[in-house]
Amino acid sequence: MTTNRTNNSSVNLTIEQILNGTTTGRTQSVGHMEVIPLIPEDVASVDEHFGPPNINAGTSNYGSVYAKNQDADRPTILPFGSSWVSKQSAQDHALGSAEFMKPGETKEINTAMCIQKSQCGYLKNAQELLILPAPLRVQALAKRKQRGFDRLWGEINKFTTDLGIQNSDSQVAFFINHFKKELDEFVAEFELMKDQVGAIILVGGQIVGVERAPNPDYWASVWNPLIRVCYGALAIKARQMLGDIPLHREALDVQEKSLAGIKAALQSATSAAQNRITGVIEDIQKLPLLASDKDRIFKSYSLLTVANQRLAGQIVENKNGKVPYVSISAAAVR
Repeated sequence: MTTNRTNNSSVNLTIEQILNGTTTGRTQSVGHMEVIPLIPEDVASVDEHFGPPNINAGTSNYGSVYAKNQDADRPTILPFGSSWVSKQSAQDHALGSAEFMKPGETKEINTAMCIQKSQCGYLKNAQELLILPAPLRVQALAKRKQRGFDRLWGEINKFTTDLGIQNSDSQVAFFINHFKKELDEFVAEFELMKDQVGAIILVGGQIVGVERAPNPDYWASVWNPLIRVCYGALAIKARQMLGDIPLHREALDVQEKSLAGIKAALQSATSAAQNRITGVIEDIQKLPLLASDKDRIFKSYSLLTVANQRLAGQIVENKNGKVPYVSISAAAVR
């Protein structure tokens, strides 16, 4: 893939381009959510340079996060929308942008956002990484270069109110606790595939996320935060809007009441589902993504913010035009 990028110009990319080198696995379905695994086509499509985001985080001030990469040997990419929700008497925080981190580096990030309005206190040694619910992640991205610890509170309050949570006091933790059972079920019922490096996520039959990691170890570390909280939020909203039965799914039409009839119906439903999924992917893969100028640079890698009318997020591109990290999502189910 060649993009002919310059340092101070925006360039159109497509989802097809940023997923170059991957192929799709078997679609998995739970309720209104469907996950299409992404598998590398060959060894050249895997980037082992970056380790998983094994992070120890704390806060030194409201709106500032210090994060330590606990891998002393490999750099990592701190995911876009990283957040820490703790049981400590301390204010939870999140990031609106991805960050490069050197091996063993401790970095202070002063563009963080408080995601817990009323709690006071500073985080210490927080190690469970979460990723913001998709609607909030897109809002945080838009404010990634601003400062001000309270700048996401209005969006958090609207997000929780829209889901039927009253008096959440602008706390993401209220959403996580309120829907704990449903969020846990998403992770339990979906499974990682061997060598998986990413996924295309659908909710209500439409693509709401495209995720790609540098390597399988990195993907395994962000799988739970992405499926459970980030995209789980959209699946919960879809169920509230559309009911418990996913109407976009293919019905099992058994014409003959026998094992052969059931087998034929399964084959027909599977074929129809695959045709639907293929059509949805083809519909979006050619859509242009407008790429910003470089947000961050680390050695031969650049962090770029990308968006179109349906998805927004960030990618990492190397000097050869390969894209080892992709994290773009929708703000809502349409």
